[in-house]
Amino acid sequence: IILHDQESWARENTPEALADAIEELSARKLQKLGGGASRLAEELHGWPRVFEQLFCIYREVCSNYKGNGPE
Repeated sequence: IILHDQESWARENTPEALADAIEELSARKLQKLGGGASRLAEELHGWPRVFEQLFCIYREVCSNYKGNGPE
């Protein structure tokens, strides 16, 4: 079946056209997965998250230094 108005479909009934469509679809999925991985990495390891964790450590150290922490 050849669908001319659809994306990532073979435009002709040839092995080459099918291979091109498969490669195009594969590349799109990789871009989508890459974008998701990039967003997740930014959420987990971006500067806002790193600073949040760092300031939690600083607050704990300062509170223990002032004698407010566990003995």
